[in-house]
Amino acid sequence: MKLVKWLLIATFSIALILVAATLWLLFGLDPNTFKPEIQRLAKEQNIQLEIRGDLDWTLWPTIALQIGEIQLSAPAQGITQLSWRQAQLSLDRTALLQRQLLFNSIAIDRAQLEALSASGAGTAALAPAATAELDAVETGSLPFTLAVKRFNLSDSRVVIANPQQPEAPTSIAINTLATEKLSLDGEPFPVNLDITLQPGGDNPLQLAGSAEIAVKQQDASFSSDDLQLRYAQTPALAIRLAGSFKGTEQSLLIDRFTASNDYASVQGKLSAGGLQDKPLLKGELSASSDNLAGLAKSLQLSGNAPPFTTANLEAAFTASPEKITLSKFSLAVDQQTLRGSGYFQQAPTRELELLLTGSSLNLDALPGATQHAEADSTPLLAPLLGPLALLEGGKGHVELSLPAVTSRGVTVEEAHLNLFANNNVVRISDLSGSVFDGSFQVKSRIDLRRENPLLTIDAQLEQLDLLQTFDTLGDVRDFQGTLTLNFKGSSAGQSLDAIRSNAKGNGSFTISEPVLKSLNIEQTLCDIAAQVNPKYGIEKTWPEQTQFDTIDGTFQLNGHKLQLASLTTSVGNIAVNATGKVELLEQQLNLLATSRLSELKTSAEGCTVSRRLVNQNIPIQCSGSYTEGGELGCRPERQWVNQFVQNILLQELQDRFFKQDRPKEESADLPSADRTDESSSAQDAEQTTEEQPRDLRREAVESLLRGILGGNSE
Repeated sequence: MKLVKWLLIATFSIALILVAATLWLLFGLDPNTFKPEIQRLAKEQNIQLEIRGDLDWTLWPTIALQIGEIQLSAPAQGITQLSWRQAQLSLDRTALLQRQLLFNSIAIDRAQLEALSASGAGTAALAPAATAELDAVETGSLPFTLAVKRFNLSDSRVVIANPQQPEAPTSIAINTLATEKLSLDGEPFPVNLDITLQPGGDNPLQLAGSAEIAVKQQDASFSSDDLQLRYAQTPALAIRLAGSFKGTEQSLLIDRFTASNDYASVQGKLSAGGLQDKPLLKGELSASSDNLAGLAKSLQLSGNAPPFTTANLEAAFTASPEKITLSKFSLAVDQQTLRGSGYFQQAPTRELELLLTGSSLNLDALPGATQHAEADSTPLLAPLLGPLALLEGGKGHVELSLPAVTSRGVTVEEAHLNLFANNNVVRISDLSGSVFDGSFQVKSRIDLRRENPLLTIDAQLEQLDLLQTFDTLGDVRDFQGTLTLNFKGSSAGQSLDAIRSNAKGNGSFTISEPVLKSLNIEQTLCDIAAQVNPKYGIEKTWPEQTQFDTIDGTFQLNGHKLQLASLTTSVGNIAVNATGKVELLEQQLNLLATSRLSELKTSAEGCTVSRRLVNQNIPIQCSGSYTEGGELGCRPERQWVNQFVQNILLQELQDRFFKQDRPKEESADLPSADRTDESSSAQDAEQTTEEQPRDLRREAVESLLRGILGGNSE
């Protein structure tokens, strides 16, 4: 077994020294005279051995051998240097008579091992176990076997090189490693240990306790119910495990493993094959905690306390140096679960795939959700794209399906995300869901090769209930309808605020069955007509809203400003057109609409109006804030109404006093265009005749009315 060969390498020098000591005991020779021969034999085994200290012995009360300072290296096995300050060996005199080297005890103090790899370190660190049984090993004509009753290694250190970071090697401090009745005949023997692992200068990991090991030829088994694992200053984990190792198959099986403390517990099993050439690990793991806040505090994690109380994790995995596969994954946090499968491939090119489903997710139920929701300057893309950083330009695919996601009071049902990545470019082929009795779908592309990621977006909204939308996202309850919208745009930035500020794009929308509750445009037009002439008034109870026909419009987005380029709709025989802008940051709306009546009657059930109102552009101003508690309203432009009424009154007075030959009703009902044509004809007639004296009375009345009402007559 190659492992045993490795174990023998570090102990070969001890065996040679022991042979020399036996020869001396048997024939009265000084063992120090054998130093050159021992070093020569070690060199033949590709071991560089230097015996710097003396070889001393005692005969009473026991036969003991003391080996001074030794330095050894075996580059072929990855051992840069192995040394110790002192080693003491106690021999069984009865076994010597049978030409056997049976050690009552071996004690090594302040050993130092430097290795190029973990396997080289394991070779030397476990070397003393190799002295347990060496059947029929010959030196000259002297056959002998070795066994150890007690072994103790103390105050020693193993250093494993890190080629990527030479200044940060892994250090293993062996405070104590002791065993009794060590043998290789399959009988279990106890091991007590106190070892501290410090990888690359990070916080130390300490393992202490006892275990039971059995070794027979190339196989071994181990078990323990009394191990303590501690990370830095955190509470210790109580560990229980059992497993076996098959040397001929180079396989490891851990069929029982548990670790627990007051805050969490972990259990699972693991099998590994091909450890020497092509290691492959398969395992199952489950972990749970009923006190995540206490667990985070015990681990001395910085930042805010976890927003959850309990967590349970279950996973089944397969791992090799090239690829890690999750065949089963389940994470339950409080009442929310996430399940799925996936893999991460390291070579030849990096690839990641995650297929996840889960239960409904309520982000608003998390402690501190309100504070987190307002942090718009925090990186927006980091949670989504963080796992993709593992790809380093490779390929990735993430698909997530959830029955519902709630955030900031908005619940999205049937939420679905399908994301692909390649060469630091992320493509979202589908981000969709159902919300506000409608649905949405977003397609996007994110170029992460830039310092500020470039984002392009293609979004569609279908049949969104605007009453629900405004009631949830703002405090607007005066408008309702069903919205369908298309938008294409782009932006750049890493935070939500930066993306909003840099956003640009164009879109179109359609609102079916729109209703404006704050104003009845038809009633307003009829009221204006009644002010002109009471005969146009009708006795009717008007609804306190306007039922529009379908609204169509287009818009442009530029940062925090939304420009309404066009809006068209109608109410009965009244056509409505509008333009305006929305300040998204201040949540302010400013809209200017014009209504135009095409017939004398506003609608089939509406009022009849003066001809002067037909084909007139009546401006309507809509403005205000759509924030919670804000006011948003629409009303005819006051200046236009005053000017229109003044002009009508002036025309009526002129018709009464200066054009008596014209019927009053006819004059009143003439549209402004007809009056203009008549005025032009009169002027032409005056120009073709001799100048007549002006009517001083008419001029005086016009001046008086203009002074009282203001404005100019048409």
